[in-house]
Amino acid sequence: MELLSSEFTPSKFGVNTFTHKWERLFGESSEVRICVGYISEESVNLLLKLVDSYPEKHLDLCIGMAQFDGLSKSQIRILGDLHTNLKTRGKGGVYIVQTFPFHGKIHMFTNTLSSLRTAILGSSNLSNIIRQEGIFRGNFEVDVYIDEASITDQLTKLCDSLVNHASVEYDHAVDGIPIINSTSMNALDEVREVQKIEPSTLEAIFRSATNIRFEIPIKTEERSSLNVYFGKGRAGNGIVRPRLWYEAALIVDKSVIQSSAGYPTFRSFWAYTDDGYRILMRTGGGNSKNLESAGDLSIFGRWIKGRMEAEGALDMGSKVTSEVLSKYGNKLLTLVKLDLQEMSPDGQQLLEVWAISFAPGKD
Repeated sequence: MELLSSEFTPSKFGVNTFTHKWERLFGESSEVRICVGYISEESVNLLLKLVDSYPEKHLDLCIGMAQFDGLSKSQIRILGDLHTNLKTRGKGGVYIVQTFPFHGKIHMFTNTLSSLRTAILGSSNLSNIIRQEGIFRGNFEVDVYIDEASITDQLTKLCDSLVNHASVEYDHAVDGIPIINSTSMNALDEVREVQKIEPSTLEAIFRSATNIRFEIPIKTEERSSLNVYFGKGRAGNGIVRPRLWYEAALIVDKSVIQSSAGYPTFRSFWAYTDDGYRILMRTGGGNSKNLESAGDLSIFGRWIKGRMEAEGALDMGSKVTSEVLSKYGNKLLTLVKLDLQEMSPDGQQLLEVWAISFAPGKD
């Protein structure tokens, strides 16, 4: 038995984290059964990537509160994709609890070769499987890893009963699930490293704009830039971790960088977005061609892909294409230097400040 927790600075207790443990157990298991109250679109999307990467694994996902609290249209769509994927291959399915609201959080892992069965029991819903350094998910979760056979046997019986007697398969339940509106909260609103700026303050900041300006075309490469999600995953911790949906960077052409003096090459800088966020950005890579958020690459991705999602131009799990950009109404990111400097997060140096915009409907 082992205590697992979230990892929010400064509240680090020296115990293993849920996400690290979950990844290792998933990589070592041949069968996985997850019974939780709630899911997020992003976490189901990660499961889709994982079962594609490990087609031999059997996965059952049982959702306990969907029938009673409802799902968004985007959640319904991606759960349907996962269920179809699993059923087509004969490797599991998605189940919806019908009999009563189920609010538990049970993650079961079975290795059929060694007959080892383990579990994670506690407070983590499915959304906690997303590894995002620096991302604040809203709650500090505490779970327990269990390898004692007497307890895992009881949990197995509970999950069997829940799936077989209190639930129905997704395609038989979907028509009766209440549809709820997707949250209007921006994908950045729970990111600790990002500040929300009041409109009046933002307006005053933007009055410091200089004439140094760069128009950066949004590239639509198959497996890089905003589509790095479709690239090769990273190996480690006993599992090839798929790229996260919001992991993203812009690849800036040399011609754009050299189009005017003053491009922020090989440095970090503060960026104020046109919709009111303050993000720590950086440039790097060969010829300083990568434009990305500093520290956590998903922060910039949450901002730029989240805006396309909010406008209905991009579905989670789909590629950013020229058609998506046309539907969004903008194919350029604008970078304007401001006549300001602000202190770095570590308080060691003053950084340049830039305005960054990607407003919809400009084309």
